[in-house]
Amino acid sequence: MKEKSAQEPEKLNLPDLVDETSEKISRLRRQQEILQKQKTELEGLNARRQELVRGQAEMKLSLSGALAVLEREVGELQRSLQLVESFREQFAGLQEEVSRIDEESWDAADIKKELNQALAVVDRARRTYNEARGKIAALSCGEREREITLEAPAVPTDLPRRPAELLQAGFFFFLPPVLLVLLLLVLLRLLERF
Repeated sequence: MKEKSAQEPEKLNLPDLVDETSEKISRLRRQQEILQKQKTELEGLNARRQELVRGQAEMKLSLSGALAVLEREVGELQRSLQLVESFREQFAGLQEEVSRIDEESWDAADIKKELNQALAVVDRARRTYNEARGKIAALSCGEREREITLEAPAVPTDLPRRPAELLQAGFFFFLPPVLLVLLLLVLLRLLERF
Protein backbone atom coordinates (compact mmCIF):
# COMPACT_ATOMS: atom_id res chain seq x y z
CA MET A 1 0.00 0.00 0.00
CA LYS A 2 2.77 2.34 0.73
CA GLU A 3 4.06 1.72 -2.76
CA LYS A 4 0.69 2.47 -4.19
CA SER A 5 0.37 5.77 -2.32
CA ALA A 6 3.86 6.79 -3.45
CA GLN A 7 2.92 6.08 -7.02
CA GLU A 8 -0.46 7.81 -6.80
CA PRO A 9 -0.46 11.33 -8.15
CA GLU A 10 -0.57 13.97 -5.52
CA LYS A 11 -3.99 15.30 -4.85
CA LEU A 12 -4.69 18.88 -5.54
CA ASN A 13 -4.69 20.91 -2.40
CA LEU A 14 -6.97 23.83 -3.22
CA PRO A 15 -6.29 25.92 -0.11
CA ASP A 16 -2.54 25.73 -0.83
CA LEU A 17 -3.13 26.79 -4.44
CA VAL A 18 -5.29 29.70 -3.26
CA ASP A 19 -2.56 30.76 -0.82
CA GLU A 20 0.10 30.42 -3.50
CA THR A 21 -1.97 32.44 -5.97
CA SER A 22 -2.61 35.09 -3.31
CA GLU A 23 1.13 35.34 -2.69
CA LYS A 24 1.75 35.70 -6.42
CA ILE A 25 -0.89 38.44 -6.61
CA SER A 26 0.69 40.23 -3.63
CA ARG A 27 4.13 39.93 -5.21
CA LEU A 28 2.80 41.27 -8.52
CA ARG A 29 1.10 44.19 -6.72
CA ARG A 30 4.37 45.07 -4.97
CA GLN A 31 6.14 44.89 -8.30
CA GLN A 32 3.41 47.06 -9.80
CA GLU A 33 3.85 49.63 -7.00
CA ILE A 34 7.61 49.61 -7.54
CA LEU A 35 7.15 50.01 -11.29
CA GLN A 36 4.59 52.78 -10.74
CA LYS A 37 7.07 54.64 -8.50
CA GLN A 38 9.78 54.20 -11.12
CA LYS A 39 7.38 55.45 -13.80
CA THR A 40 6.51 58.53 -11.72
CA GLU A 41 10.18 59.18 -11.05
CA LEU A 42 11.04 58.80 -14.74
CA GLU A 43 8.21 61.15 -15.71
CA GLY A 44 9.59 63.72 -13.24
CA LEU A 45 13.08 63.28 -14.65
CA ASN A 46 11.72 63.67 -18.18
CA ALA A 47 9.94 66.91 -17.22
CA ARG A 48 13.15 68.24 -15.64
CA ARG A 49 15.10 67.19 -18.75
CA GLN A 50 12.65 69.07 -20.96
CA GLU A 51 13.06 72.08 -18.68
CA LEU A 52 16.83 71.74 -19.10
CA VAL A 53 16.55 71.57 -22.88
CA ARG A 54 14.27 74.64 -22.99
CA GLY A 55 16.46 76.55 -20.55
CA GLN A 56 19.62 75.59 -22.40
CA ALA A 57 18.20 76.72 -25.76
CA GLU A 58 16.87 79.94 -24.21
CA MET A 59 20.18 80.77 -22.54
CA LYS A 60 22.19 79.93 -25.67
CA LEU A 61 20.05 82.38 -27.62
CA SER A 62 20.15 85.06 -24.91
CA LEU A 63 23.88 84.71 -24.35
CA SER A 64 24.60 84.79 -28.09
CA GLY A 65 22.65 88.04 -28.39
CA ALA A 66 24.37 89.49 -25.33
CA LEU A 67 27.80 88.55 -26.67
CA ALA A 68 27.04 90.21 -30.01
CA VAL A 69 25.96 93.40 -28.22
CA LEU A 70 29.02 93.33 -25.97
CA GLU A 71 31.40 92.71 -28.87
CA ARG A 72 29.89 95.69 -30.71
CA GLU A 73 30.30 97.80 -27.56
CA VAL A 74 33.92 96.68 -27.18
CA GLY A 75 34.62 97.78 -30.75
CA GLU A 76 32.98 101.17 -30.18
CA LEU A 77 34.81 101.65 -26.90
CA GLN A 78 38.14 100.78 -28.53
CA ARG A 79 37.51 103.37 -31.26
CA SER A 80 36.55 105.92 -28.59
CA LEU A 81 39.69 105.08 -26.62
CA GLN A 82 41.87 105.55 -29.71
CA LEU A 83 40.22 108.92 -30.35
CA VAL A 84 40.74 110.01 -26.73
CA GLU A 85 44.40 108.93 -26.82
CA SER A 86 44.91 110.85 -30.06
CA PHE A 87 43.39 114.00 -28.52
CA ARG A 88 45.47 113.58 -25.38
CA GLU A 89 48.69 113.33 -27.40
CA GLN A 90 47.75 116.38 -29.52
CA PHE A 91 46.82 118.44 -26.46
CA ALA A 92 49.98 117.43 -24.60
CA GLY A 93 52.11 118.54 -27.57
CA LEU A 94 50.18 121.82 -27.94
CA GLN A 95 50.39 122.49 -24.21
CA GLU A 96 54.14 122.01 -24.34
CA GLU A 97 54.44 124.43 -27.31
CA VAL A 98 52.24 127.06 -25.62
CA SER A 99 54.19 126.68 -22.37
CA ARG A 100 57.50 127.20 -24.20
CA ILE A 101 56.45 130.70 -25.26
CA ASP A 102 58.61 132.97 -23.14
CA GLU A 103 58.32 136.66 -23.94
CA GLU A 104 61.25 137.49 -21.68
CA SER A 105 63.67 135.59 -23.90
CA TRP A 106 62.66 137.37 -27.11
CA ASP A 107 65.19 139.62 -28.79
CA ALA A 108 63.96 143.19 -29.10
CA ALA A 109 65.04 143.33 -32.75
CA ASP A 110 62.99 140.22 -33.66
CA ILE A 111 59.97 140.98 -31.47
CA LYS A 112 57.59 141.17 -34.47
CA LYS A 113 58.76 137.79 -35.77
CA GLU A 114 58.67 136.18 -32.27
CA LEU A 115 55.20 137.60 -31.60
CA ASN A 116 53.88 136.31 -34.93
CA GLN A 117 55.32 132.85 -34.22
CA ALA A 118 53.87 132.83 -30.70
CA LEU A 119 50.45 133.94 -32.01
CA ALA A 120 50.62 131.22 -34.70
CA VAL A 121 51.26 128.60 -31.98
CA VAL A 122 48.35 129.91 -29.86
CA ASP A 123 46.04 130.09 -32.91
CA ARG A 124 46.95 126.55 -33.97
CA ALA A 125 46.33 125.32 -30.38
CA ARG A 126 42.97 127.17 -30.27
CA ARG A 127 41.90 125.82 -33.70
CA THR A 128 42.88 122.25 -32.76
CA TYR A 129 41.16 122.58 -29.40
CA ASN A 130 37.94 123.98 -30.93
CA GLU A 131 37.86 121.30 -33.62
CA ALA A 132 38.38 118.56 -31.05
CA ARG A 133 36.02 120.09 -28.48
CA GLY A 134 32.91 119.06 -30.45
CA LYS A 135 34.21 115.53 -30.85
CA ILE A 136 35.10 115.37 -27.15
CA ALA A 137 31.66 116.69 -26.16
CA ALA A 138 29.96 114.15 -28.43
CA LEU A 139 32.16 111.42 -27.03
CA SER A 140 31.40 112.43 -23.44
CA CYS A 141 27.67 112.81 -24.09
CA GLY A 142 27.52 109.50 -25.85
CA GLU A 143 29.12 107.74 -22.92
CA ARG A 144 26.64 109.14 -20.39
CA GLU A 145 23.56 108.50 -22.48
CA ARG A 146 24.53 105.19 -24.03
CA GLU A 147 23.20 102.11 -22.31
CA ILE A 148 24.18 98.59 -23.10
CA THR A 149 20.85 96.84 -23.44
CA LEU A 150 20.56 93.04 -23.05
CA GLU A 151 17.29 91.12 -23.61
CA ALA A 152 15.80 89.08 -20.68
CA PRO A 153 15.47 85.33 -20.93
CA ALA A 154 12.22 84.71 -22.32
CA VAL A 155 9.87 83.52 -19.68
CA PRO A 156 7.94 80.43 -20.66
CA THR A 157 4.44 81.57 -21.59
CA ASP A 158 2.73 78.43 -20.31
CA LEU A 159 2.82 79.57 -16.66
CA PRO A 160 1.75 82.94 -15.20
CA ARG A 161 4.68 84.73 -13.53
CA ARG A 162 3.47 88.19 -12.50
CA PRO A 163 1.09 88.69 -9.56
CA ALA A 164 -1.60 90.13 -11.84
CA GLU A 165 -1.47 87.06 -14.06
CA LEU A 166 -1.69 84.78 -11.02
CA LEU A 167 -4.67 86.75 -9.69
CA GLN A 168 -6.41 86.57 -13.05
CA ALA A 169 -5.75 82.84 -13.37
CA GLY A 170 -7.05 82.27 -9.83
CA PHE A 171 -10.14 84.34 -10.52
CA PHE A 172 -11.02 82.33 -13.62
CA PHE A 173 -10.19 79.09 -11.83
CA PHE A 174 -12.56 79.79 -8.92
CA LEU A 175 -15.28 81.57 -10.91
CA PRO A 176 -17.19 78.42 -12.02
CA PRO A 177 -17.43 76.90 -8.50
CA VAL A 178 -18.52 80.26 -7.03
CA LEU A 179 -21.20 80.66 -9.71
CA LEU A 180 -22.35 77.10 -9.07
CA VAL A 181 -22.67 77.74 -5.31
CA LEU A 182 -24.60 80.96 -5.97
CA LEU A 183 -26.92 79.16 -8.37
CA LEU A 184 -27.54 76.42 -5.79
CA LEU A 185 -28.31 79.02 -3.12
CA VAL A 186 -30.82 80.72 -5.41
CA LEU A 187 -32.43 77.37 -6.21
CA LEU A 188 -32.65 76.50 -2.50
CA ARG A 189 -34.34 79.83 -1.75
CA LEU A 190 -36.82 79.25 -4.54
CA LEU A 191 -37.55 75.75 -3.30
CA GLU A 192 -38.11 77.01 0.27
CA ARG A 193 -40.83 79.33 -0.94
CA PHE A 194 -42.79 76.51 -2.55
